[in-house]
Amino acid sequence: MISASTTSPGQPERLDSVDALRGIAFLCVLLVHAAQAVPDFFGRSAALAGCYGVSLFFIASAFTLFASHQKRSGFDRAPLPAFFIRRTFRILPLFWAGILFYYAMHGTWNRGWAEGTLGWFHFGLTATILHGWHPDTINSVVPGGWSIAAEFGFYFLAPWLFSLITDLRRAIVGYALAVVLALILNDLARAGLVATLFPHVPAWRQDSFSYFWLPAHLPTFLLGFIVFFLRARCLNYPLRLRRAALLAIATVLLLAANLLHGDLAEYLFPLLLAILVLAVLVEPTAILVNRFTRTLGTLSFSAYITHFAALQVMKKIFPAPMVSGELYFLLLFSGALVITVCISGIAYYTIEQPGIELGRRLIRARFASPRPASLVPNI
Repeated sequence: MISASTTSPGQPERLDSVDALRGIAFLCVLLVHAAQAVPDFFGRSAALAGCYGVSLFFIASAFTLFASHQKRSGFDRAPLPAFFIRRTFRILPLFWAGILFYYAMHGTWNRGWAEGTLGWFHFGLTATILHGWHPDTINSVVPGGWSIAAEFGFYFLAPWLFSLITDLRRAIVGYALAVVLALILNDLARAGLVATLFPHVPAWRQDSFSYFWLPAHLPTFLLGFIVFFLRARCLNYPLRLRRAALLAIATVLLLAANLLHGDLAEYLFPLLLAILVLAVLVEPTAILVNRFTRTLGTLSFSAYITHFAALQVMKKIFPAPMVSGELYFLLLFSGALVITVCISGIAYYTIEQPGIELGRRLIRARFASPRPASLVPNI
């Protein structure tokens, strides 16, 4: 069963397996961004596959949201306001700090994502988490900000999805419909929708926008709901049968992903990640769930925001490869990891945690729970 870290009386339980999955997802993201900085080295294609680390984030996040919703049912006096307050204070304080930090660090750090100099339009949409709906703003202010837009956009759909998806069958149907919707909307976006709405946007950013926006990732989020329902069922079967079934499904999906091409193949890889998430939640192993991955998982949001800066620092210290591509990649990756852990640790305790606590206080003040705070879960 899922291990949980020990907590002091009155503090909610935290799932070690989910933290570890977040930590693994961050390592994947750091891998791909370090690999992008090195033009050629052995294993680069494998490192670039770390882009699916964001999908792993999304699956773990959706699982956590659904599990938290199920456990909080009956605890929150006003579930909907409490949900949005909790999510807002979890994300916005650190994200706003990221906006200020990257503006101070680079000004227009990523001008390729916007025409000309960034202005109030870019910062305004980003600060209100609406930047994911415009090609000029989706990734122009905070590096990697597209994923924050997708995550926050999913938060607005989550309460409605909670009421609709109440069992495994509905979760699977919802996922299938989301895949169909994503394929249609992505095709429309590439076929001229983005070009019509935003004629000044170059072709490469139109394609990127259709990959980064929320509709493209909605199926991945819904995989987290499927994992939630499957976990309960898997725990009822013998260990050997669980292992055999997961291995067989993963093998079939891997073969299918290599045979298919296009967008449909892209949605098979998150299915493989869902199998990994399910396996770790059902049977955590020390290789994946350990102090290192759990710590990274705890810091993962802060780390995701700050690791771009850490990579920039490493590239300034080592502006050109003085060694082989393989060693230069390892140097960038390991150095950025150390710097990120240090910076994100500070950000976590000075910005992220105080923001979360402020949200909790606001919920307690406005929507007092009918049960003691020590019994209220916070997955």
